[in-house]
Amino acid sequence: MGVLEQRIIENSDASLANASFVEMQEVSYSKELAHVVAVIPKILADEITMLSLHNAKLEKELQAAREMMNSKNGGNRKYNDGKSPSRRGRLNRRTNDAFRMLRDEFDSWNIDPDDLKIEFQVRKQQEISLETALA
Repeated sequence: MGVLEQRIIENSDASLANASFVEMQEVSYSKELAHVVAVIPKILADEITMLSLHNAKLEKELQAAREMMNSKNGGNRKYNDGKSPSRRGRLNRRTNDAFRMLRDEFDSWNIDPDDLKIEFQVRKQQEISLETALA
């Protein structure tokens, strides 16, 4: 009976060690999972912020493209910047030079308003899906 009792005790010790090991693994996994759950909302919030800023930039670019199109099409008074011409009927030289530089720089962008609209819609959808995932 001595050998049998010894085997039972060894088996019992092994079962205890195994249970303890399994419990430690579960605790470790739970800690990792809790960490991930805590980090994901921050990552999503950062992504939403980045997309919101990018959307604002795209909106400004779209508005600038619209204004440029309007200025090329005779300049709709609604989109003018509110500056009235000087006494001689023209803007001063510095204003003309600055406007010319801005127009030349803008013309080199080759922005298609339709592409901007599509890009804006894609970014808006991404932002909505991330906000939904965050909620």
